[in-house]
Amino acid sequence: MAGRRERRNPRREVARRFRRDYDDPRLDLEAQVAQERPKALLFGIAVALGVYAVLFGLVYVAWMQGRVETAVLAKLSWIIMVPGLMIGAGAWLINRSRREYPIRQAVRAELARIEGKRGRLWCYTPLLPEKVEPGFKRACQLSREGKLDKIDLEDYLGAVAAIRRRLQEDPPSTELAEEVLQCLEGEAA
Repeated sequence: MAGRRERRNPRREVARRFRRDYDDPRLDLEAQVAQERPKALLFGIAVALGVYAVLFGLVYVAWMQGRVETAVLAKLSWIIMVPGLMIGAGAWLINRSRREYPIRQAVRAELARIEGKRGRLWCYTPLLPEKVEPGFKRACQLSREGKLDKIDLEDYLGAVAAIRRRLQEDPPSTELAEEVLQCLEGEAA
């Protein structure tokens, strides 16, 4: 009976399978990374403040001992912001990368589970809109070749988002849906 239902409404079955494969919060890279960005920014600000405090402290001690004039102290208090900001920005970028890397690896592992040996995204390629970024089509082609390690994560997830939008806004024709289903069933067999 399930086979009859699939044959009667292949458009609904394609949408159901796509949701089953790709509607997983673990694949929402942007949402997971967004939780870590404020922490990395706070770390960068703390490093910048720390560097500024140390440098200003040195200049202030020199001023207190009379080795630096008041005008020089005023100028240096602005000038030492530059190294503080540069070091803080570097610390922020390094910390952001350090926080994002395990998330990216977890998403890549989940995609490897979904893709299997032969790939799965490429079966949904006919559903990609005509005007789509070339990287999305390349991700689908690499999925077909089974080269998940060579796929850019943003391109893969962008292709998934484009297909999701297409399924929601402009469902495929019955013929196109049957073509996708045949590919998915051939892939599973």
